[in-house]
Amino acid sequence: MVVIETPQFSNSRRIIVIANNITFKIGTFGLASDNFFDQVTELSRKLGMLRMYLSANSVSWLGIADEVTDQFWTAWSKPENPNKGFKFLYLTHDLVKRLKEKGGESVITEAVEEQGQAVRQIKAVIGSQDDLVRIGAYLVQLGQRAVQVEGQPIILKVVP
Repeated sequence: MVVIETPQFSNSRRIIVIANNITFKIGTFGLASDNFFDQVTELSRKLGMLRMYLSANSVSWLGIADEVTDQFWTAWSKPENPNKGFKFLYLTHDLVKRLKEKGGESVITEAVEEQGQAVRQIKAVIGSQDDLVRIGAYLVQLGQRAVQVEGQPIILKVVP
């Protein structure tokens, strides 16, 4: 909560500020962050206070779970020519077993055969951590107003 004075409110005005920052996980916004944002928004409505969302983020995108980022393999459509695309991504049976031992189902796989080898085709990556979805730009757009700083590496233009 911040107290500000403006020409319109010379006796000061209290506002609630919510922010995320590109220097922490590139401005990610996961389930815990979403719940916090929702609770603070409800509080600002209940108190009749202005809510300000400050965002420095990397626009919207989906991340991948750290535990599989450098562990998956590619089943190429034509192994001799990767430019022809791929059939699916997969993990070894040993890696899937280790991931399950670490706690839970961070990756959903299906047993398949690839070039004579039994592997686990990746069907879904859930991840064992929060903050895999980055929707900061979407939140700014929902706010219907954006302050744009020109000359910076990230410029977001929002159309109301």
